[in-house]
Amino acid sequence: MKRIRTSTKARDNRLIKLLKRIVLVLFILFLCVVIAGVGAFEYLKIQGKNASQGVAVGDTYSEIIEYDGKKYKYNENMVTVAFLGIDKTELTDLGESDFAGASDAMMVVAIDTRSKKARVIALPREIMTEMNTYYDGTDEVRQQEVHQLYLAYSYGGGGELSCQNAVETISRVLYGVSVPYYYALDLDGIAALNDAIGGVVIKPKCDIPAYDIVKDKVTTLKGDASQSYVRTRDTENAEGSLERLDRQVQYVESFVMQVAPAIMTDITKLYRLYDVGSQYSRTNLTASDAAYLASLLMSGGSVTFDTYTIDGEMTTYEDETLENTSHAAFYPDEDSLMKTVLDVFYTRIG
Repeated sequence: MKRIRTSTKARDNRLIKLLKRIVLVLFILFLCVVIAGVGAFEYLKIQGKNASQGVAVGDTYSEIIEYDGKKYKYNENMVTVAFLGIDKTELTDLGESDFAGASDAMMVVAIDTRSKKARVIALPREIMTEMNTYYDGTDEVRQQEVHQLYLAYSYGGGGELSCQNAVETISRVLYGVSVPYYYALDLDGIAALNDAIGGVVIKPKCDIPAYDIVKDKVTTLKGDASQSYVRTRDTENAEGSLERLDRQVQYVESFVMQVAPAIMTDITKLYRLYDVGSQYSRTNLTASDAAYLASLLMSGGSVTFDTYTIDGEMTTYEDETLENTSHAAFYPDEDSLMKTVLDVFYTRIG
């Protein structure tokens, strides 16, 4: 038998060629995965864009309104989402005797699909406003009553009807502008989303000793500390909920500013956040809606948004059914509120 000798140099050359082929195959596979991911994201963006364009604008407001001698036209390029922070650990449909929960935090995010500009309106939970109340266990309206805004969610059994009643009432507060989308998050979802991005770095506005949170000392909120920071309030102070709202706005701004760069470098993180949030939320936003809105916010290479708070007077009133019990009531300054609505949702035309 003739033995063929192979030199070490020849074996090395074949090994190098084999390694090159393996690397090439792996690179092609990686490229296919990236292209597929980008393609999926582009598809979701298109689906979300088409869905947003099909949203019917509410019919409870005038398309063109006149205020203070000037004319304004509603901006039809707006996509609006109400974010609701619910004071329960589960968002489920409940029985007649159970308390559905209430929306302790409420923010309206309005995104102009043309200019890509986002604006956030933070709403005091104690705004006194008219809302629908329902017969227990049904979607039949019993009557309209005046309560604090955060109670609108409680009149709906804790399910979709609660969310719809909350956004309808928010729309009523904002002079009837359309609020077609909602995202309701339960208590456990705060820590889950917070930790999904490695914690949120903030400069605290108050002390919370139980979690070693010191005012003005920069810290990274993790776990239950994040929930405590956005929920803690001074119940003995009528202004306590407004101070908490200020912290909630700070937290949301910090969360967005921290997560946005990560999503820009790795879009799959958006899907992971959506998946994490879906375990603790109820929403009519689809994954395609989320992808489209994220693409709008990140189109300029960075995420920026203007935040509005509502001016008004915080007072208290005595509970007629519970002795020695009083409740906070917030009455918006109507002129300030109207100017906010006009600035966010309308364009001046004359």
